[in-house]
Amino acid sequence: MKRYFVSFLVLFALMTTLVYPVFANENILGFDDDTIYVRVVRHRYDRSFPSSIFYTEYRAGRKFRGNLNIDWNSVQRESNNMYSAVYEGILYDVGYASYVLDY
Repeated sequence: MKRYFVSFLVLFALMTTLVYPVFANENILGFDDDTIYVRVVRHRYDRSFPSSIFYTEYRAGRKFRGNLNIDWNSVQRESNNMYSAVYEGILYDVGYASYVLDY
């Protein structure tokens, strides 16, 4: 009986050390601060929108980048013979914004 209890404790300690980092609190890991969800409207004179775009946005002195995918149901014709489409996705924090050397 004692042997089973000791082996259970060893197995439990091993599982705790392997599984705990996977299920850690996202506030501790900082996921809320490192990502933002954006929706961007783009305009063109034709309907040939690319399926995804690489997008950069600056907020509060930080630079966020990521790929945005098109919502094909949002493509519509505007009143001035232009088409608009909505791109949406998650941008990730890539560091402090340097407004001078941004290309």
